[in-house]
Parts: sequence; C-alpha cells; structure tokens
Amino acid sequence: MELTAYHFGFYINLYKVSIVDKIKYVHWLKEQAIAIPDLTTKTKDYVPIAIDGLLYIRIVDPLLAPYGIEDLIFAVIQLEQTTMRSKLGKITLDKTFEECDALHKNILDAIDYRPL
Repeated sequence: MELTAYHFGFYINLYKVSIVDKIKYVHWLKEQAIAIPDLTTKTKDYVPIAIDGLLYIRIVDPLLAPYGIEDLIFAVIQLEQTTMRSKLGKITLDKTFEECDALHKNILDAIDYRPL
C-alpha cells in the first residue's frame, strides 16, 4: 500500500504548529479484481444483449494514478463499459463469440492507452 501524506505547518520557538495533516491517497499495489456490473447494449443488427465481466487491474505508478481523476476504480469501470458498448455495436450477434479475443484485446488496449 502506498500512502501519500501531505503535511503543512510551521515552527514557533521549536514547537511545531500543524495546519494541515491528512492522508490524501491510498492505493493498493497488488492486483485487484473488479466486478463489472451488468450492461445492456445492442449489436450491429439491433439485437439487445446483456453482458457483465470481471476486470483485473494493477496500479503501476501510484504517484501518477490519482492525478486528473477523483475515483480511479469508477473511471476504469466506465472506460471498460464504454469500450465494450462501442465494440459490440460494430459487430453482429453471430460474430460476438468469434470476435471475443479481439474484443478482449480492444478493452485492454483502451485501458492501457488511457492515462488514468
């Protein structure tokens, strides 16, 4: 676990007066399993399908992970769902199982490419 603590204060006659002292971010550096909630989308031939998933993530750089985003896990889930919805909307229902490996690769590429 990586803790980034922010501390701000000043000294008066060798006594420290703290103004701000709190832990800002907590990140687990181990691999995490995130359950992706159910998502209903339509394929290219307008057939509605319901999908869910399980996503494994690991934070590689804990110093850069919190910048520009408030909730990292929520952002990863939204990115995965958006990518899944986009890619499934481009293929027909008959090809969903044939294109499964390409779909996995597209999701991984989207998550690895985005600087979360």
